[in-house]
Amino acid sequence: MISLTNFAKSLVFAAVIAEIVLHYIERYRKRKQNSGHLNEVMFFTDKGVECKEHCYRMISCDKKSCSYFNMRRLIQLLQGAKSSLDVCMYLITLKCVTDLIIKMHRKGVKVRIIIDADMAGSTGAQVHALRKYGVPVRMKKSPFLMHHKFAVINNHILVSGSCNWTMQAVSGNWDNIIVTSEPNLVIPFSQHFAQLWKEFSEIDYTVKGYIQGCTVQQK
Repeated sequence: MISLTNFAKSLVFAAVIAEIVLHYIERYRKRKQNSGHLNEVMFFTDKGVECKEHCYRMISCDKKSCSYFNMRRLIQLLQGAKSSLDVCMYLITLKCVTDLIIKMHRKGVKVRIIIDADMAGSTGAQVHALRKYGVPVRMKKSPFLMHHKFAVINNHILVSGSCNWTMQAVSGNWDNIIVTSEPNLVIPFSQHFAQLWKEFSEIDYTVKGYIQGCTVQQK
Protein backbone atom coordinates (compact mmCIF):
# COMPACT_ATOMS: atom_id res chain seq x y z
CA MET A 1 0.00 0.00 0.00
CA ILE A 2 1.08 3.57 -0.71
CA SER A 3 1.91 5.41 2.46
CA LEU A 4 0.09 8.64 3.26
CA THR A 5 3.36 10.55 2.96
CA ASN A 6 4.10 9.19 -0.51
CA PHE A 7 0.52 9.87 -1.58
CA ALA A 8 0.82 13.48 -0.45
CA LYS A 9 4.11 13.83 -2.30
CA SER A 10 2.47 12.44 -5.44
CA LEU A 11 -0.35 14.98 -5.17
CA VAL A 12 2.12 17.85 -4.78
CA PHE A 13 4.16 16.62 -7.74
CA ALA A 14 1.02 16.29 -9.88
CA ALA A 15 -0.08 19.80 -8.90
CA VAL A 16 3.30 21.25 -9.87
CA ILE A 17 3.25 19.45 -13.23
CA ALA A 18 -0.31 20.65 -13.86
CA GLU A 19 0.72 24.23 -13.04
CA ILE A 20 3.63 24.06 -15.48
CA VAL A 21 1.44 22.61 -18.23
CA LEU A 22 -1.22 25.29 -17.71
CA HIS A 23 1.47 27.98 -17.80
CA TYR A 24 2.74 26.85 -21.20
CA ILE A 25 -0.78 26.39 -22.54
CA GLU A 26 -1.56 29.99 -21.57
CA ARG A 27 1.66 31.23 -23.18
CA TYR A 28 0.80 29.37 -26.37
CA ARG A 29 -2.74 30.77 -26.34
CA LYS A 30 -1.52 34.34 -25.93
CA ARG A 31 1.16 33.91 -28.57
CA LYS A 32 -1.39 32.53 -31.04
CA GLN A 33 -3.85 35.28 -30.14
CA ASN A 34 -1.26 38.01 -30.67
CA SER A 35 0.33 36.53 -33.78
CA GLY A 36 -1.93 38.54 -36.09
CA HIS A 37 -1.31 41.90 -34.43
CA LEU A 38 0.44 44.76 -36.15
CA ASN A 39 3.51 46.10 -34.35
CA GLU A 40 5.88 48.55 -36.04
CA VAL A 41 8.41 51.20 -35.02
CA MET A 42 9.54 54.15 -37.13
CA PHE A 43 12.46 56.45 -36.34
CA PHE A 44 13.13 59.89 -37.77
CA THR A 45 16.65 61.37 -37.49
CA ASP A 46 18.64 64.43 -38.49
CA LYS A 47 19.79 62.53 -41.58
CA GLY A 48 16.29 62.97 -42.98
CA VAL A 49 17.10 66.57 -43.84
CA GLU A 50 19.26 65.27 -46.70
CA CYS A 51 16.09 63.94 -48.36
CA LYS A 52 13.72 66.75 -47.37
CA GLU A 53 12.95 67.49 -51.01
CA HIS A 54 11.53 63.97 -51.36
CA CYS A 55 8.63 64.93 -49.08
CA TYR A 56 7.61 67.73 -51.43
CA ARG A 57 8.04 65.58 -54.53
CA MET A 58 6.37 62.56 -52.84
CA ILE A 59 9.16 60.17 -53.81
CA SER A 60 11.50 58.01 -51.75
CA CYS A 61 15.06 56.89 -52.27
CA ASP A 62 14.20 53.84 -50.11
CA LYS A 63 16.79 54.71 -47.47
CA LYS A 64 15.34 54.23 -44.01
CA SER A 65 16.71 57.67 -43.15
CA CYS A 66 14.85 59.23 -46.09
CA SER A 67 12.28 61.80 -44.93
CA TYR A 68 9.59 60.40 -47.18
CA PHE A 69 10.29 56.73 -46.41
CA ASN A 70 8.51 56.82 -43.04
CA MET A 71 6.07 59.56 -44.02
CA ARG A 72 4.89 57.31 -46.85
CA ARG A 73 4.16 54.56 -44.32
CA LEU A 74 2.22 57.02 -42.15
CA ILE A 75 0.14 58.01 -45.17
CA GLN A 76 -0.50 54.34 -45.99
CA LEU A 77 -1.80 53.78 -42.48
CA LEU A 78 -4.11 56.79 -42.65
CA GLN A 79 -5.39 55.62 -46.04
CA GLY A 80 -6.54 52.47 -44.25
CA ALA A 81 -9.21 54.44 -42.38
CA LYS A 82 -12.53 52.97 -43.51
CA SER A 83 -14.90 53.70 -40.62
CA SER A 84 -13.18 56.18 -38.30
CA LEU A 85 -10.08 58.29 -37.81
CA ASP A 86 -9.44 59.99 -34.47
CA VAL A 87 -6.41 62.30 -34.42
CA CYS A 88 -5.04 63.95 -31.29
CA MET A 89 -2.04 66.01 -32.41
CA TYR A 90 -0.15 68.96 -30.92
CA LEU A 91 0.54 70.41 -34.37
CA ILE A 92 -0.33 69.48 -37.97
CA THR A 93 1.34 71.34 -40.85
CA LEU A 94 1.86 68.57 -43.43
CA LYS A 95 -0.43 69.48 -46.31
CA CYS A 96 -0.30 65.99 -47.82
CA VAL A 97 -1.65 64.58 -44.55
CA THR A 98 -4.28 67.32 -44.31
CA ASP A 99 -5.43 66.65 -47.87
CA LEU A 100 -5.72 62.95 -47.07
CA ILE A 101 -7.74 63.62 -43.90
CA ILE A 102 -10.12 65.82 -45.90
CA LYS A 103 -10.40 63.08 -48.53
CA MET A 104 -11.25 60.49 -45.85
CA HIS A 105 -13.89 62.84 -44.42
CA ARG A 106 -15.46 63.33 -47.86
CA LYS A 107 -15.59 59.56 -48.36
CA GLY A 108 -17.74 59.23 -45.25
CA VAL A 109 -15.09 58.21 -42.73
CA LYS A 110 -15.92 59.58 -39.27
CA VAL A 111 -12.99 61.95 -38.74
CA ARG A 112 -12.38 63.83 -35.48
CA ILE A 113 -9.39 66.08 -34.82
CA ILE A 114 -8.13 67.41 -31.48
CA ILE A 115 -5.33 69.96 -31.55
CA ASP A 116 -3.56 72.36 -29.18
CA ALA A 117 -5.37 75.71 -29.13
CA ASP A 118 -2.25 77.87 -29.17
CA MET A 119 -0.54 75.90 -31.94
CA ALA A 120 -3.71 75.99 -34.06
CA GLY A 121 -2.88 79.55 -35.05
CA SER A 122 0.81 78.98 -35.74
CA THR A 123 2.41 79.37 -39.16
CA GLY A 124 1.51 76.50 -41.45
CA ALA A 125 -1.10 74.99 -39.12
CA GLN A 126 -3.85 73.25 -41.09
CA VAL A 127 -6.82 73.85 -38.77
CA HIS A 128 -8.56 76.36 -41.04
CA ALA A 129 -8.13 74.10 -44.07
CA LEU A 130 -9.68 71.19 -42.18
CA ARG A 131 -12.61 73.25 -40.92
CA LYS A 132 -13.16 74.79 -44.34
CA TYR A 133 -14.08 71.32 -45.62
CA GLY A 134 -16.22 70.45 -42.60
CA VAL A 135 -13.77 68.26 -40.70
CA PRO A 136 -14.67 68.47 -36.98
CA VAL A 137 -11.82 70.04 -35.00
CA ARG A 138 -11.81 70.64 -31.26
CA MET A 139 -9.40 72.40 -28.92
CA LYS A 140 -9.30 73.82 -25.41
CA LYS A 141 -7.95 77.17 -24.27
CA SER A 142 -5.65 76.39 -21.37
CA PRO A 143 -2.35 77.50 -19.80
CA PHE A 144 -1.26 73.90 -20.33
CA LEU A 145 -0.32 72.13 -23.56
CA MET A 146 -2.41 69.57 -25.38
CA HIS A 147 0.83 67.74 -26.15
CA HIS A 148 -0.49 64.36 -27.32
CA LYS A 149 0.64 62.96 -30.65
CA PHE A 150 -1.50 59.94 -31.47
CA ALA A 151 -4.17 58.69 -33.84
CA VAL A 152 -6.58 55.75 -33.67
CA ILE A 153 -7.60 54.25 -37.00
CA ASN A 154 -10.88 52.28 -37.24
CA ASN A 155 -10.73 51.87 -33.44
CA HIS A 156 -8.22 49.13 -34.24
CA ILE A 157 -4.79 50.61 -34.95
CA LEU A 158 -2.87 53.02 -32.74
CA VAL A 159 -0.26 55.40 -34.17
CA SER A 160 1.61 57.16 -31.36
CA GLY A 161 4.99 58.62 -30.47
CA SER A 162 6.93 61.86 -30.19
CA CYS A 163 6.37 62.94 -33.79
CA ASN A 164 4.14 65.87 -34.73
CA TRP A 165 2.74 65.75 -38.24
CA THR A 166 5.04 68.52 -39.45
CA MET A 167 7.81 68.81 -42.04
CA GLN A 168 10.31 69.60 -39.28
CA ALA A 169 9.43 66.39 -37.45
CA VAL A 170 9.81 64.12 -40.47
CA SER A 171 12.83 65.79 -42.06
CA GLY A 172 15.18 66.87 -39.29
CA ASN A 173 14.06 66.05 -35.77
CA TRP A 174 14.89 62.92 -33.82
CA ASP A 175 11.41 61.47 -33.40
CA ASN A 176 9.63 58.14 -33.25
CA ILE A 177 6.30 56.55 -34.07
CA ILE A 178 4.95 53.26 -32.74
CA VAL A 179 2.17 51.47 -34.61
CA THR A 180 0.22 48.68 -32.96
CA SER A 181 -3.09 46.83 -33.08
CA GLU A 182 -2.65 45.34 -29.60
CA PRO A 183 -6.10 45.83 -27.98
CA ASN A 184 -4.66 46.44 -24.51
CA LEU A 185 -2.89 49.49 -25.97
CA VAL A 186 -5.42 50.66 -28.55
CA ILE A 187 -8.48 50.63 -26.29
CA PRO A 188 -7.11 52.98 -23.56
CA PHE A 189 -6.08 55.53 -26.21
CA SER A 190 -9.47 55.27 -27.89
CA GLN A 191 -11.21 55.80 -24.56
CA HIS A 192 -8.97 58.73 -23.69
CA PHE A 193 -9.72 60.38 -27.03
CA ALA A 194 -13.46 60.01 -26.39
CA GLN A 195 -13.00 61.67 -22.99
CA LEU A 196 -11.05 64.59 -24.48
CA TRP A 197 -13.60 64.97 -27.28
CA LYS A 198 -16.29 65.60 -24.66
CA GLU A 199 -14.13 68.06 -22.71
CA PHE A 200 -12.82 70.08 -25.64
CA SER A 201 -14.71 72.73 -27.63
CA GLU A 202 -15.44 73.50 -31.27
CA ILE A 203 -14.77 77.20 -30.62
CA ASP A 204 -12.04 78.51 -32.91
CA TYR A 205 -9.56 80.15 -30.56
CA THR A 206 -7.35 81.20 -33.47
CA VAL A 207 -9.86 83.88 -34.53
CA LYS A 208 -9.97 87.20 -32.72
CA GLY A 209 -13.02 87.29 -30.46
CA TYR A 210 -13.21 83.48 -30.32
CA ILE A 211 -15.90 82.97 -32.95
CA GLN A 212 -17.58 79.63 -33.50
CA GLY A 213 -15.72 77.42 -35.96
CA CYS A 214 -17.50 76.35 -39.13
CA THR A 215 -17.55 72.66 -38.27
CA VAL A 216 -20.05 69.97 -39.05
CA GLN A 217 -21.65 68.76 -35.82
CA GLN A 218 -20.48 65.21 -35.22
CA LYS A 219 -20.71 63.45 -31.88
